[in-house]
Amino acid sequence: MSDTYPRPTHRPPTSRPWLRSRSRFVAAFVAFLSLIAGTLAIGASPAAAQSAPGEILFSNGFTSARFLAVIDPGQSSEQTVDLKEFRTLGGVDLTPGAHTVQIYEGQSATGTPVAERTISVESGASKSLSVHPTESGTIATTVFTNDSTPTGSATGRLVVRHIGQAGPVDVTLEPDPSSPNASEGTSESFSLSNGQQGTVRGIVAMENLDYQLTVTGPSGLTITDTEMRFTAGIERNVLIAGSPPQSQSAQDPESLLERERDVGALPPPTVNLVNGFNMDQYVFYVDDVQNASIEALRRNGVLDGLSEGTYTVDAYRNSGTPGTGTPAASIEIGVCDGQSYDLAIHADQSGDPTLSFFENDVTPVDTTRFTVRHIAQHGSLDVEFTGNGENAPPWTTENFTLQPAGEEVIDDAIINDYQVTAYNPGTTSGPVARNGDVEGEGQGTQIAYIMGSPPGEDPSKPLREYLPYGEEPTIPTANPPGSDCTSGTTAPNPDTDTGNEPLGNKFIPVDPTRILDTRESTLGHEGRLADGEAITVQAAGVGPVPADDVVAVVVNLTAADTTTAGYLSAAPTAPNGEPETSNVNFVAPNQNRATMTTVPLADDGTFSVYARGGAHVVADVLGYYVEVQQTTSDGRFVPVDPVRFFDTRTGDDPAGRIPAGGFVEVPVLGVGGVPSDGVSAVVFNLTAAAPSDNGFLAATPGGTAQVDTSSVNYRTNEIAVANQVVVPVGPDGNVRITSSAETDALGDLTGYFTDSTATESDSGLFVPVDPERVFDTRNGDGGVPATQVTPADPLDVDMTAPLSVGPDDVGAVAVNVTAMMPDNPGWVSVSPSGGTQTSTVNLEPFDIRANSAYVKVQSDGTVTYTVSQPMDVLADIFGYFRR
Repeated sequence: MSDTYPRPTHRPPTSRPWLRSRSRFVAAFVAFLSLIAGTLAIGASPAAAQSAPGEILFSNGFTSARFLAVIDPGQSSEQTVDLKEFRTLGGVDLTPGAHTVQIYEGQSATGTPVAERTISVESGASKSLSVHPTESGTIATTVFTNDSTPTGSATGRLVVRHIGQAGPVDVTLEPDPSSPNASEGTSESFSLSNGQQGTVRGIVAMENLDYQLTVTGPSGLTITDTEMRFTAGIERNVLIAGSPPQSQSAQDPESLLERERDVGALPPPTVNLVNGFNMDQYVFYVDDVQNASIEALRRNGVLDGLSEGTYTVDAYRNSGTPGTGTPAASIEIGVCDGQSYDLAIHADQSGDPTLSFFENDVTPVDTTRFTVRHIAQHGSLDVEFTGNGENAPPWTTENFTLQPAGEEVIDDAIINDYQVTAYNPGTTSGPVARNGDVEGEGQGTQIAYIMGSPPGEDPSKPLREYLPYGEEPTIPTANPPGSDCTSGTTAPNPDTDTGNEPLGNKFIPVDPTRILDTRESTLGHEGRLADGEAITVQAAGVGPVPADDVVAVVVNLTAADTTTAGYLSAAPTAPNGEPETSNVNFVAPNQNRATMTTVPLADDGTFSVYARGGAHVVADVLGYYVEVQQTTSDGRFVPVDPVRFFDTRTGDDPAGRIPAGGFVEVPVLGVGGVPSDGVSAVVFNLTAAAPSDNGFLAATPGGTAQVDTSSVNYRTNEIAVANQVVVPVGPDGNVRITSSAETDALGDLTGYFTDSTATESDSGLFVPVDPERVFDTRNGDGGVPATQVTPADPLDVDMTAPLSVGPDDVGAVAVNVTAMMPDNPGWVSVSPSGGTQTSTVNLEPFDIRANSAYVKVQSDGTVTYTVSQPMDVLADIFGYFRR
C-alpha cells in the first residue's frame, strides 16, 4: 500500500516515570502454587492438534502428450495422477513434509521417469506442479507456490503462468472498453519467459466490469480472452499452454487454460467513531457525502461503506453540512481491508476541535489486550491500570504517562476485571477520570478513552463517564498496526512478480582463476589485512564469473604471509564485530594456509573477508552457483561415500613422489562411485604428504598446460596438509595434480557434479545459508559433549539441525570443519557413517587447521566425525544440497 496519506500511529508515551509492577509475575507464581496444591480445577487435556494437509495441483501444458505423476513412489502413501494432455487437473492432499514426485511419459510408471521433483508441502498450503514444454519443446517441470492469502474486500487476483512452447511473451490486462465501469478498472502489463509467472493483485471487481487479457509473443502469436470478470475472494489462474500455443481471440481461448481458486476476501475496514466532547454532537462527511453522527462522550457508530483506500473526512458540529459552513475539523485517512481503526473528534488543549486517527491492534491474542488513549482537554496524565478487586488475583498492574492524543497498549494482561485511573502528573489522589469496571475476558481487545472537554467539568457526572471503554473483536487475518495493506488496491500499480518457486542452485565449474591477491595492486584490495579488518571482494563480473544471477561462489581462500595467529572468515557481508564462523586458521607468523570456501554473495555480487590477525589474502575462484527454477541435468552435486582414489605413496598408478615442477594425471571417470559419463567436475580432498620444501599443489583439469593458482600450500617436512578441491574433468577424463616442490600426494573422492548429458532432476541442487556454527566441542554448543573427540568415541552430529528443512530434503551439506590442539600429529575424517580410510583435516601437534567438506548425510541428517588423536572439533555450515 502506498504511504501517500497520513497513517494512524501508535503514539508512545513521551516518558515513563513509573516502573512496571512485578505483580503479574508474583500473581502467576501464586497461581502456580495453587495449581500444584490442587486448589485449581483441571479439565481433561485436549487432544493434540493435527496439522492440516497441504495440496499439490497439477497441469499439463502439452497439446498432445500425456503423463503420469507418481507421488511418494514405493511408500504406503503412494498416489498417482493421470496428467491428461492440455488441461489443468485436480490436486491431491498430502501430509506436511517433503514428497517425491516422479513424472512418466504415457499412462504407466514403467521405465525411467522423465523428471523427478522433491516438493516440500506445508500445512494448509497449496502448490502447483506443471509438466510442460520448454521453449525448444523438451519436457520440463515447474513448481509454483500458490498464494492463499485473501483478496481485498472489493478486489480479485490474477496469476498468469507461461508453460507453453514459446519464447518470452508480453501480457496485458485492461478493462473492456465497452463495459459501463471501464474507467474504474485496473490495467497492468508485464513480460514472462517460459516457466515464469506474473501476479496482479488488487484488481477492481465490480458488476458490469469485464476485462480483456492479451498475450503476444514470437512469430506473431496473439491470444486474447475477450471476456474476463473478477470477483472478490477469487483468484483466476491462467496458464499460457500448448506445444506451441495458438493465436485466437475468443472468450476462454484454447491456449489459455484457466482455474479458479477460492481464497476468501478480507473484511472491509472498520472505522469506529469516538466523541471526546462533553456536550457537542458531530456529523461526519466522507468525501463530501454525509455518513454518520455521534453524541458526546461516546465510542459508538462507524463510518459506513468504506473499502480500502484514502478518504477525506470532515466533522461538523451538530447539523452543519458541506456548503453551509466550515467543518470543525478535517483529516485525510488511509484504511486497509481487514483492519480496524478509531477516528476521534476531541478538544485540543485550547478547546478547539481536532481529529485523531488510531489503528487498533486486533490481531488474535490468547489473553487480553487493553489499549488506553488520552483525548481529553488536558495535559499529560499519569495512568494506573490494575485489578479492581472484584475477583481474586492474579491480575496485571501497569503505570504509565500519556501525552495528549497518545496511547498505551497492554498486550498480555491476565484475564480479570480492572480499573483504569487517570491522575494529574505526580499525584495519586483526586483522579481526573476513573472507570472501575473494565472487563478483561480474554481473546479480545479492550479500548478505553480518557476524554472530556475538560474531564470532570460537571461534578454531578461520575468519573467513569470520562473514561468509557468498549471491546473491539479480533480479526483472524489482521496484520499488526503499521503494516502495509495486503490486498494492494491502493498501490500506485498492482503488484507483479515473475519467477516460479526456485528449486535451488546449480554449479558451473571453471578453470581456477585468481580474483583477489592483496599482494598485487591489480587484483582487488592492495595491502595486507590488519587485525580486525574486513574487505569487500567483487566476485560477480570478475574473471569467468558472470555479472548477473550468481548466488554463491566457490573459492580457494588463502591466508598468506601471516603476522600472528588468527583466522579468515568469509561471508556475504562484513560482520558487525567479530564473526561467529571461520574458514582459514593460522597459528604463527609467516604461514600460508588455504581452505576451499563456498560463500553466498551479497545482492551486489560481492562477499566479505574478515581477518583476525594480520594476513595477505588470495582468492582463486573454482566455480559459481546460479539459481534454477526447473529441473536440470547439469550442475547437480552427487555425493559418494568418501573413497581414496589415488595415493602416490602406495606404488599404484600414479606411483612415486611428484617431482618439483612435475605433475601426475589421475583418472576420475568410472572411479570410486563416479560414473563414466555425465560428469562435469569432481570434488575431492587433496593432501600433500611429507614435502621436501615449501611449496604448493595445484589441481586442474587433465591436460592443463599452465598453472596460475594453488590448491594446497605446504611447508618443508609437514606430515600432511589437506584441502578440498572442485576440479573440472579434462577431455581425457583426468585431473592433473601439479607440485612446485617434491612431495607425495593423495586424494579422497567425496562426490561429483553432473553435466548436461545427465538425467534431469532437482536432486543435488545447492541451497546456500548464512554461515552458522553447528557445533563446538570446546563448549558443547550444538548439543554435543563439551569434551574432546577421541578415536574410541566418534561424534555423530545432525548437520540439518540449523536448517529450515529436515533430513528428508538434505542429501549433503557444505561445511567448514576445524580441528584443534591434538597432542600428536592427527587427522579428522568426516563421512556419512564413520571410518578411517579417508581424511578431511590433517594437523600437527598443538595446531589448528580447517578444511571445507561437501559431505553426504545419512537419512537422519547425521554425519560422523572420526579422529586419530583426541582433539576438539567444530563445524560451520554454509549450505546444503537437495536430496
